[in-house]
Amino acid sequence: MQPLETLIKQQRWPEALAQARQTHAADPDNRKVREILAELLTMLGEPKEALRHLQLLLFTQGKDAELHRKTAQVHLQLDDSRTAERHLRQAVTLDPQSWASWLALGRLQQEQHRADEALETLNQGRQVSPMTAPFDNAMGLAWMLKGELDRAIEAFRLALQAEPHADYIVVNLGDALRSQGALEEARTLYLEALQTTPNQPRLLAGYAQLTRFEDPQDPWIQQMQQQLQDPKLPQATAISLHFALGRALDQSKDYRNAFNHFEQANTIRYNSQGASNLPQHLNQIARIQSSFSHPATPLTPPPQAQAQPIFIVGLFRSGSTLTEQILCSHPQVGTIGEEAILPELTQQLPAQLGGHTPYPECMPQLSPDQARTLAENYLSQMASHAQQQPGMTHVVDKQLFNFLHIGLIAQLFPQATVIHCRRNLLDTCLSIYFQNFTHGMRFMQNLEEIGHYALGYQHLMQHWRNKLPITLHEVVYEELVADPTAQIPTLLEAAGLPWDEACLAPHLNRKRVQTASAQQVREPIHTRARNRWQRYEAHIAPLRKILAEV
Repeated sequence: MQPLETLIKQQRWPEALAQARQTHAADPDNRKVREILAELLTMLGEPKEALRHLQLLLFTQGKDAELHRKTAQVHLQLDDSRTAERHLRQAVTLDPQSWASWLALGRLQQEQHRADEALETLNQGRQVSPMTAPFDNAMGLAWMLKGELDRAIEAFRLALQAEPHADYIVVNLGDALRSQGALEEARTLYLEALQTTPNQPRLLAGYAQLTRFEDPQDPWIQQMQQQLQDPKLPQATAISLHFALGRALDQSKDYRNAFNHFEQANTIRYNSQGASNLPQHLNQIARIQSSFSHPATPLTPPPQAQAQPIFIVGLFRSGSTLTEQILCSHPQVGTIGEEAILPELTQQLPAQLGGHTPYPECMPQLSPDQARTLAENYLSQMASHAQQQPGMTHVVDKQLFNFLHIGLIAQLFPQATVIHCRRNLLDTCLSIYFQNFTHGMRFMQNLEEIGHYALGYQHLMQHWRNKLPITLHEVVYEELVADPTAQIPTLLEAAGLPWDEACLAPHLNRKRVQTASAQQVREPIHTRARNRWQRYEAHIAPLRKILAEV
């Protein structure tokens, strides 16, 4: 054991793993060695072998809470969150003082957008933990999910008081301040942190995201490039730096090197994940198109609510956040942001219908009474998530994947406003590729796969236009930014809203913005992003070939 313990203390992980295998082979009944071996395998990205050892340990030590926590960690690496959650719940049941298990369970719930459950779990864990910062930080992320930015910022500040030099907390607080529109405060936060820990990669990347660069030789750019030379740099940090450098070099007009960094960031993340999920998404689109080949009978009379929904649909990076901010600048409009209310209701629908037929194939079984209950359930959840304000008559639902459910929307809310945000597809696909979507779908890290998904989306939108009685109001990004004074009144009229001058200045709106466009919409409307693809024409020939089918 002595050589193994020495290597672990020196953090020589690959050598430690080799030594652990050798020690285990010599003494296969030694539980401690097997447990260390499983930990090293987990750390070094070999979860299947780690799981085999942990399962053998659990066979004889099934009431060991820490083993259940470690097993959950491996299942998370294997993308099996359901089994991971089962082990974490077993861990906190066996040992309610296991703060690490409470934290892992809360983080899992938070990452699954189960914010209320996460807050309850994290609060329980915080009460038994000797360290408060990880819990306050995780609760801050959960509050952000709920759109409670003030409470999120308060939680991050508490975490930072306990761990003043924790870069991950600074980054999260910076993101929250950026979402709130406090850009200068966020910049100051990063600069002060960098004075304490100069050249910290995560802080450099965070600061770069808030800064506009003119010179490709800027010292900040050079610092980030220097950090990428570190062979011990964690993969996630390298990805963040590549995205930050891509953005900085794009701004300073070094387009060749900008694309190179965006490509490296996406390639690292794409190769670190499992098989592509593009076929499943395209299959989902085809199934929806087949299931809604004939328009369903709309609810009559339509469901009534104090505030009516306005659905904004489209691809990511298509101008949807700008459109939302324009609408939410109106005093009668609230928002639920990107809450996945409708997608979650469709997942629950088969069980509620009492059968095993999945959505959307189960739609013919939906009776008028069940449809009305579904609509009322949606409206109730919408009201609970909306930012309440006096005189609110409309609520924006900007869950972009609702483009998959326009057939259902037409049935449940025949009088609803559906706004379809469109943008030049080359610009849209390239902008998706250039964005650091930390929880995005895998195809977002491959430019050609983004193009194929965009084609499927286009075909489904055309299907809705051909088959449904509902009116889609088209907002074309290029037209909106070129002539907002002409386009915005038309948008308000389509939404059934009276004119309000505030809608011409959406950058002054201080309502929450928690999307990738949080920073851009704090600027006055501009045309800088139009025809951006032309700067990268030399790099996107395969994408252009795919989109030529449109």
